[in-house]
Amino acid sequence: MNSNTQNIQIKKLTLTFNKEKILHDINLTIPTQGITILLGRSGSGKTTLLRTLNRLNETYEGHQITGQISLPIQGLPKNINDIPQNDLPKLRQKVGMVFQTPNPLPISVRKNITLPTQLTLNMTKKQSETKAEETLKQVGLWEEIKNSLNKPAKDLSGGQQQRLCFARTLALNPEILLLDEPTASLDKKSSSTIENLILTLKNKIPIILVSHSLSQAIKLGDRYIIMNEGKIKTTIKKEELTATETDEKTLEKYL
Repeated sequence: MNSNTQNIQIKKLTLTFNKEKILHDINLTIPTQGITILLGRSGSGKTTLLRTLNRLNETYEGHQITGQISLPIQGLPKNINDIPQNDLPKLRQKVGMVFQTPNPLPISVRKNITLPTQLTLNMTKKQSETKAEETLKQVGLWEEIKNSLNKPAKDLSGGQQQRLCFARTLALNPEILLLDEPTASLDKKSSSTIENLILTLKNKIPIILVSHSLSQAIKLGDRYIIMNEGKIKTTIKKEELTATETDEKTLEKYL
């Protein structure tokens, strides 16, 4: 269990891209225990909200943000909007993210994990090799690729690339984990492997997950934040969601 039980706090958060308002005056308290799921229609602002937590939105032109985001992470300002630009890599290491589309580095499978851990965590070559094997086993990929570690990561299948990216994120020892539809590109077996991994992590690290799958949300979530048109419509507990029919129409009454 993460020893720091302080909540994630978002206050009066508004975000615009090129003067178009995407997130509207969001106020949220997210417990660090368990898994929080962001639900809503496409375009409701789920991924944009997720990206505010490690300031990835700033990589897009025309970005403007107001408000406060306080995260329970060590060694950085409490309000992450006060973090200077040169410390953003440290923020993104501590607030790790797995994206909907795999984004392996254009190098070997092995170096996709060993290079970031050596550069970011100052691991020795031996330490980084051990960490790579450990995390590849965590995501159920080791047995599939242990004899192909020196091949280009782009040669892996889409599902394997996604699990490699998950392993790379875990290898950097994040203190908060952001997941943007992490199983969208996976087959049923690989999706199940990742979902089970997420469940094993829930008592070790705060997880915030965007999902379009209500069945997945019910399987993984402890609480749910319903979004619509860049606003928070409501938050609901697991028992409230599981008491309803498990199809997309269930969300209609919350939107």
